[in-house]
Amino acid sequence: MTLIRYPQNVFNSIQELDRFFDEAFTAFSRGNGTAAGVQRPAADWLEEDKNYLVHLELPGVPKEAVNISVQDGVLTVEAKQEAKEENRQRRFHYRRSFHLPDTVDAEAVTAKLEHGVLQLTLPKAEKAQPRQIAVE
Repeated sequence: MTLIRYPQNVFNSIQELDRFFDEAFTAFSRGNGTAAGVQRPAADWLEEDKNYLVHLELPGVPKEAVNISVQDGVLTVEAKQEAKEENRQRRFHYRRSFHLPDTVDAEAVTAKLEHGVLQLTLPKAEKAQPRQIAVE
């Protein structure tokens, strides 16, 4: 008779499954033109009455290294730098893209980098903002 051992802890199985998918998607994204070493910064997407807010974590990135573009309804944030200082080399490459809802006014997007967090303000178009209707 053959004994089959099952994982004693379900949490370990979930971690193994997560690791499997992380490796699979990393390999997939490299095959789709994303170069090795490009990191996706953590991001939060919030909605207010008149704006969407996007917070991206870019630790140690100077604002001169950040490039933000909107093209065909896709917002792309990229930060890339390679610099050699006295006894060390500083290198990073971040990239993250978001498909924008039709309700965003792409011409009025603003950005602010403070304490390693990039805050993008994406104003909603006038037609998408809530409005009050007076009763006569």
